[in-house]
Amino acid sequence: MPRLDRTALLLAGLWGLTGCTDHFGHNSAGSSSPPATTVADHNQPLVQSNGTGDSGSNPAENSQASGTSASGPTAGPAPSESDLADPANSPGSRGESTAVTQSSAEAEGYAPGTIPGAAAVPPAELPATRTFRPEGAEQALRITYDDLDLLKWLQMDPVTPDCVEKMPGWMRELNGKKVRLRGFMKPHEISTGFRRFVFVKDTGLCCFGPAGKIYDLIEVTLQKGTTTDYIELTPFDVIGTFRIKIKALDDTQEVYELFQIDDAKIVRK
Repeated sequence: MPRLDRTALLLAGLWGLTGCTDHFGHNSAGSSSPPATTVADHNQPLVQSNGTGDSGSNPAENSQASGTSASGPTAGPAPSESDLADPANSPGSRGESTAVTQSSAEAEGYAPGTIPGAAAVPPAELPATRTFRPEGAEQALRITYDDLDLLKWLQMDPVTPDCVEKMPGWMRELNGKKVRLRGFMKPHEISTGFRRFVFVKDTGLCCFGPAGKIYDLIEVTLQKGTTTDYIELTPFDVIGTFRIKIKALDDTQEVYELFQIDDAKIVRK
């Protein structure tokens, strides 16, 4: 046999005995290939085959179970369809966001109950009737400034000339009745011997300053032949005839006088 043929035959035999593989990874002698190794993409999670055709658990399912998502942690389980259908169960409707809005708005200087976007404070329930207790020898009806508060009863601010027709019947019926009211004398331009003064509910700045709520400022006229001196920062009663009398500016319709007590006397106690 020529030397070239013997060399080729010898190489073929050695190739089969050693079980060498070609550059594709196939065994030239027909033996089984070694287990494959999965190479992970550095931008994708490593998934290992379990040999059953299933490539492992679903990453989305795992993220729901652990409370995380592919983009990061979540605030909790996603809302159900029933939650989304019911506005009462929607996010921010259970009171959490309201508390934050309230505290934030108050921190910005808004007074409680005046926060932009917040629900308006409802007016006091307007009673159909109201009972006033008669007192003393005059049997004057005891009233308070709270009974005359148009902001409380009508949510009226500022007061407009049509306020009388909007007043409850029991307030209008006080007109012409003898009443008894407790309050303070507003500082007067003179200190002695005057017959008229402004009677106010308290000594707060709202009444003693240049302006005040018109229903908290009552003009009192004493009985003929009587005068008074200035009574400083001391509460007292005024007994007299209650009047509802609107006075408003012609150009702006601003009400500058609403309630009066005429033929009055002062009771200090």
